[in-house]
Amino acid sequence: KKIFFVLLLFFSVMSLSYTVEDTTEVEGISLLVQGYEAFQKEDWVSARLFLKKAIAFDETSTPEVLYLLILSEMYAEDYQATFDDAVVFVAKYPSSVYVPVVQYQMARSLYYLNRFEEALQLFGQFCNQYVEHELYSNGLFWMGECLYASYYFSVAKPLFMRVIEEFPQSPKY
Repeated sequence: KKIFFVLLLFFSVMSLSYTVEDTTEVEGISLLVQGYEAFQKEDWVSARLFLKKAIAFDETSTPEVLYLLILSEMYAEDYQATFDDAVVFVAKYPSSVYVPVVQYQMARSLYYLNRFEEALQLFGQFCNQYVEHELYSNGLFWMGECLYASYYFSVAKPLFMRVIEEFPQSPKY
């Protein structure tokens, strides 16, 4: 986990200009570093604050920074902000390697906002698009949860059974 964040920080910083010509660039980089540090410490409130400010600067507005902001918002249970920033991410970076996870988090945020029908549709799209993704079984589980929360118990049951039978190693088992 730590290596992932170090590499993410390294590549994000490497994508920045090496020449810091004015104070706004320094401010953006400072906010970015503080956001990464807060994220590593699982201080979601601080991570959200610093990363949200960091993406306001061109130099630090990258897919990686927005991705970490979305995760921070999700962990902080700020589901509307998660959804809103995920919509921006998918529109701004449609070919990013982070799109599947962002779409998954977007659907989860809708679930937690009690927008079960919309969440079900997004989880369905996720599962159709990313059959081989590591979060696929989670997507099936959350589809079942959406149906269950909407009182479609008999329709939800086969999804839960599929997760149990086909994905015994799933964290949702």
